[in-house]
Amino acid sequence: MSSIIQVLRQADALKASISDSSKGVSETWVVRQRLEDLYKKLLLMDLEYALDKKVEQDLWNYAFKNHINILQIQTKDRQNNKRGETHATLNLFLETASGFYLQLIQLICTTFKLDLPFRRKSSCVGIMKEKSTLRVKIAPPKKSSCLYVCQYCLVHLGDIARYRQQVEQAQTFYWHAANLVPFNGQPYNQLAIVEAARGNKLTTVFYYIRSLALRHPFPAAATNLEKMYTKLTKDIPELKGKLSVSEMITSFLQLHACIHLCTELDRAAALSSKLLAALPAHVTSQSFPSLILVQIVAINIFSMHHAQRMTQYQDSEEQSNSFNEELGSEELRSFSLMFSFTIGILDLLLQNTPKQEQKLKEFFTLPAVKLLLDWFRLNPLQLQNPILKSSSVMTNLSKVLNNIRPPDSEGSPNISKYDDLPLPEDTELRCFQYLEKAHR
Repeated sequence: MSSIIQVLRQADALKASISDSSKGVSETWVVRQRLEDLYKKLLLMDLEYALDKKVEQDLWNYAFKNHINILQIQTKDRQNNKRGETHATLNLFLETASGFYLQLIQLICTTFKLDLPFRRKSSCVGIMKEKSTLRVKIAPPKKSSCLYVCQYCLVHLGDIARYRQQVEQAQTFYWHAANLVPFNGQPYNQLAIVEAARGNKLTTVFYYIRSLALRHPFPAAATNLEKMYTKLTKDIPELKGKLSVSEMITSFLQLHACIHLCTELDRAAALSSKLLAALPAHVTSQSFPSLILVQIVAINIFSMHHAQRMTQYQDSEEQSNSFNEELGSEELRSFSLMFSFTIGILDLLLQNTPKQEQKLKEFFTLPAVKLLLDWFRLNPLQLQNPILKSSSVMTNLSKVLNNIRPPDSEGSPNISKYDDLPLPEDTELRCFQYLEKAHR
């Protein structure tokens, strides 16, 4: 332990000196490389201790991110006569940073004998036995810690690719990170940033709520979501005539912005009515792909729980009742508006499914319907909600279920082997806090 503490002290001393503006460029470069080596050594010597001291965060911030920020500002400064030279320096530094993190993942996997699904094994290039180059005693870490630090590296490889305008590559790194530890929120926040740059507002909001509704949410996503919603509430036009797909999505997000911020609830009620009136035509024409409906349902579920200020499922009627008594009138109205809107969507999806059995089984609305039924199964108290009871959801649901005929017992295929196989919509929302129990 004493040697680890000594290495950490050396790193702290270099961390303090790296921001010294009196140092020359070459001297700062040498200090930064030395700092990278020390942090890498700490992560490999005792990963648990290093993570406890937030070494991985200091590595990114002091060895890379702060310098990237400085170079980015200089390249955007039109009064800088050396913008071209600075831009070349930035590109070189980003390439160096990318190489460092790729090598770090490789070292972590080799040192701790970790097999990652996306990593090409050394045997593919003729290396039959990998050896660690670290000549010190290594404290074996937990596998979860190894996966976390690899996810952290992947996220920053995505960030570096994004800074290099390699958007597809960035998205690939973020997806690898999300797949590696799906209950950590940071990769989803980064995916939201990518979608925001593309102008895809619905998917941006979807990834922000995915980043928040997890066992380990990413706090910055809450701020990012609120900023986006605040912008959406500033200009809500009057809706007239038939709504296009883009108008539907914009209005849907404006409705959620009002609900989330608990503001302009009369306007939210009007938006809800307009959307529900326009939705049947879009379902009939199949304007929205199945994935879009899944995202819409997930955002609705998140908004209902946000309106209730819930962080976990209510396990008993007493807990739920005592909780609801503490809600303010505006919050209760927000929840009622969103619950009513969600029931309206579910009812319309059920009404507009085909009556023929084969078409029904393959219809694009069923994934969204299935997710809402999962939610009701986990929140049975809401089945007694007067809004649901006064709707025609149960009647329409009965018709749909009756049209899906079970196979004949004789000669029917054995489908029990698929019981634990997730459906595409389950995979899309894995670890989503408000449906996670349904996926067990």
